[in-house]
Amino acid sequence: MLGPFVMRRRFPWNVAFFAALATLVLTMHASVAADLPAAFAATGDTNEVAKLIASGAQASDYAGSSIAVSGDTAVLGAYRRDVGGNVDQGVAVVFVRNGTTWTEQTELTASDGAANHGFGFSLDISGDTVVVYGGGAIYVFVRTGTTWTQQQKLTAPIGSETSWGQSVAVDGDTVVVGGFGSAHVFVRTEGTWGAPQALTAIGGLDGDAFGASVAVDGDTVIVSAPVAAWIDELDSASPGAAFVFVRGESSWSQQQKLTASDGVEYDRFGSSVGLSGNTVVVGAEDSNPGGNLDQGSAYVYYRSGTAWSQQAKLTASDGVAGD
Repeated sequence: MLGPFVMRRRFPWNVAFFAALATLVLTMHASVAADLPAAFAATGDTNEVAKLIASGAQASDYAGSSIAVSGDTAVLGAYRRDVGGNVDQGVAVVFVRNGTTWTEQTELTASDGAANHGFGFSLDISGDTVVVYGGGAIYVFVRTGTTWTQQQKLTAPIGSETSWGQSVAVDGDTVVVGGFGSAHVFVRTEGTWGAPQALTAIGGLDGDAFGASVAVDGDTVIVSAPVAAWIDELDSASPGAAFVFVRGESSWSQQQKLTASDGVEYDRFGSSVGLSGNTVVVGAEDSNPGGNLDQGSAYVYYRSGTAWSQQAKLTASDGVAGD
């Protein structure tokens, strides 16, 4: 599961893919299409498309600015939705699929929501657990039957950056929270989430936005550092990196630092990351394949044993500058 970081909100704003059911969900905002913000779900076996629109949606909600899917459940963030007079408090809307039909199941809000909290700016889902950022914290919701309840509020460790929570990912009983400069792991035991454990990059750079995007699958976590931090001794800027961490008996350790084989300055390698089993995909939204400025590309890595190697570089066949 992943929590994407996107500096420039291009169409589609966000994409989530659940491989087991071949379900693709992508979102777009009203500023791109003169319509209410929406998500579109397609299944690989039928190519049938459903347009998901949250009840009470307004063009200014930014509904779909974040999106996650797990099985037959999709969650959309609307971080600028006004709630009870609180401007931009934000909500997260849950949709469920029955056959080929998607319906809205519920609308999630923070128990202590307030104006300008931006609840829903980032979110993720794993089975019956949803995690949502809002107001500098992460809210955990769990589903029993068809009813969702708030389980716990996860707060930032003292000294964390104000951006803490801008990326979040969940898999089972593990949550990873990132900000521009830090990443922390929370683990749930018998319904209670424990204290956070900080992840520290070996080979990181000051100002590299470590934590901008995170992903977790089982005992593996990916944390990106996409900002082109200046390397004084080389008098140049970094193209970005992604760091792999693995869980031991009681702690996490760095397994490897991933970089692009052809990376250059300001590529923003790590602008997004995705993880499934032994495969990682890392986005480089400002790379220039074929000389097309900021067309963007994605790099695929595979783990054999404990070693990761680059397998492929993906680019759009019809890509153009600024994609």
